[in-house]
Amino acid sequence: MSIRQRFRCRSTWVAALWVAAPVLAIAAPAPAPRPDGEVLRVLVVPDGTRSEFVSAEPKAVNPGFERELLEGFAKSRKRHVEVTGAKSWDDLVPALEEGRGDLIAGHFTRTADREQHMTFTDGILPTRTVVITRKPRPAVITLEELRKVKIGAVKASASLESLQDAGVPPAHITEGTQEEMVDLLRSGKVDAIARAAPLAILNQREDPALQLGVFVGPPSQFAWGVRKSDTALRDALNEHLQLARRTGAWNRLVVKYFGQAAIEILKQAESR
Repeated sequence: MSIRQRFRCRSTWVAALWVAAPVLAIAAPAPAPRPDGEVLRVLVVPDGTRSEFVSAEPKAVNPGFERELLEGFAKSRKRHVEVTGAKSWDDLVPALEEGRGDLIAGHFTRTADREQHMTFTDGILPTRTVVITRKPRPAVITLEELRKVKIGAVKASASLESLQDAGVPPAHITEGTQEEMVDLLRSGKVDAIARAAPLAILNQREDPALQLGVFVGPPSQFAWGVRKSDTALRDALNEHLQLARRTGAWNRLVVKYFGQAAIEILKQAESR
């Protein structure tokens, strides 16, 4: 190869480097991570979460029992709460796993099945499935009676799981949404409904004809579900919950949203 040919090849190679260099220089940078502490994204089921627990309204006068606790936590860490809707109760776990939210709230019961997919905070409210009837129908007070009645339960709920574990025949169970439960009972389409105790308290306040009967399954807790990898968030939330109980804020919020009688009913749910 002649000197001229060698020079031409070297010139071509150098030129190629000059062309490639700008491409490397202007390659798109990796997306910046979400600023730590900017937003606390709370997953709920919009159509199934009562505002006494979590209101979706950013400036609600009464933001809800859980939201007030979460707002206090967020404020202490210079964050703000953003309520994010999941499509359904069945969608909550996938939504958390896919990163569509930071935690699950909205009267969400800690169960063994759910603990396979996430970690939970300490309990925020004691709960237990309770059977509700409406006068003049008598209260269901034994499990034997329970297995004979037509009963409604929310699809994919802990209450439905409790009925199944108690041996209620599948043909006796009518599944529906949160909003449909009391209407099913009033219309006579079912003899009873199964609800978490705190929800039953709210229903009874609205309709004094409702009667609380037998508890089904073991005591449990409403708690916030967090990704298993996010133990730092779980531990920080637990610290805040402990502070709320020590300072009396927890008791004040229970009475504010559920009434004075709720404390005694919730104690019964924990012990019976």
